[in-house]
Amino acid sequence: MDRVYFENHLPVGGFVWIENLEENSILPDAARPPFITYKNNDCLCKVIHPLEKNPLLYRELANLYPSKENITSFAKKYGLLRRENGEIIDKHKNVFKPACSYSTWIESIIEMHCMVFLLDLIKNEDDVLASKILHITENGQCALVSAIIPVERIGLDWYKDLVKIWPDFMNGDDSKVGQYQKKYPDVLSLCFWNTTKRGIEVLKHLFRFPWEEEVYKKLKALDNSVEFLRYLMLRKISEVYENGLSVKFLVDIDTKVKSSSIGVEKYLVPEDLYTALFVQLEMEILNTRELRQCEYCGDWFIATDKRQKYCPEFIKVVNPYTGEVKKVPTGKHCKVYAYRQKNKGIPS
Repeated sequence: MDRVYFENHLPVGGFVWIENLEENSILPDAARPPFITYKNNDCLCKVIHPLEKNPLLYRELANLYPSKENITSFAKKYGLLRRENGEIIDKHKNVFKPACSYSTWIESIIEMHCMVFLLDLIKNEDDVLASKILHITENGQCALVSAIIPVERIGLDWYKDLVKIWPDFMNGDDSKVGQYQKKYPDVLSLCFWNTTKRGIEVLKHLFRFPWEEEVYKKLKALDNSVEFLRYLMLRKISEVYENGLSVKFLVDIDTKVKSSSIGVEKYLVPEDLYTALFVQLEMEILNTRELRQCEYCGDWFIATDKRQKYCPEFIKVVNPYTGEVKKVPTGKHCKVYAYRQKNKGIPS
């Protein structure tokens, strides 16, 4: 099992929303206003490890209503979703404060919600539903494949209402659009992410190269829509990894005393929280980690021992760059609380 090392940053001064900029960045990865960024220019930060404390963080994002208040609360706990360029700090050095656009948050929430929907479909092996949402168009030696999730299947009520109002918005009916803005005052961007009349199109992929043609033939021969979707999801994850994930190897020279070769641990290092959440998603698809529900509080945690029943109080985090080991407190004392509750009222 590959180990994961991800750290994010919480600015000591907190976060602030910027609605517009007098001088916007011309860099390709610049944040588009409105965006959330660090409140102060000194950028003094606290390092956190959000994946260690919340193994189902991707699901929390998937169900987040994208009000600015909710996004700020999320950022205060886990940091920015992506590190785009916000306000300029030093014009000569071209240094910018880290930021994340409001539109990026909305698109990522919808995208992750769709990924969770497909993940649950795959884990439940719902081949009937999978075959309904899987669409294949063949053209000569090419095949265009995608999954179209019906809008009514999406669990985001605000997004369903947004889709309903789209024709009125296009026809210039300000009265109906105004009603929508009153109901959802914080969702300022009309973001119809890959939406068609039938639903939301995701995992779109064109099989056109020789080696892809062979993969397509094998998948089609399986006649299993669930496995087809699993492959497409892994393709999507690999695309996210291309520019957002690096691999590090940590060498433990002390193990040479016990064996003839040194110990080597492989670490996946996501560049930002967005990529890190796809790492969690991959582990769920491939079942490469054991999640267990705490018998005291009901939260999920990654089990490292067969005897574990409760959330751990500390988690070991190993930095693959330095080999430094940190014990990160989870803020949970479920084992202690469960013991106290069990023995409550028992005379000593």
